[in-house]
Amino acid sequence: MNVKAIRTGFKNIWRLRQGLVVRELEKNLFVIQFFSMKDKEFVLNEGPRVFDGSILLMKEWMDLE
Repeated sequence: MNVKAIRTGFKNIWRLRQGLVVRELEKNLFVIQFFSMKDKEFVLNEGPRVFDGSILLMKEWMDLE
């Protein structure tokens, strides 16, 4: 998977209102930043868990630095 495909795919699949930023931390490990709390809550609680044949494991992460 690449960042561009993930960003475009997720935005369309999840029908986000305010978009997102995707950053790759390492191979197959990404951070997704949402600009709407409702979008984030939907994805964490209701959103699809499969993308392009891959299972998504998601966890809320809060960087307190």
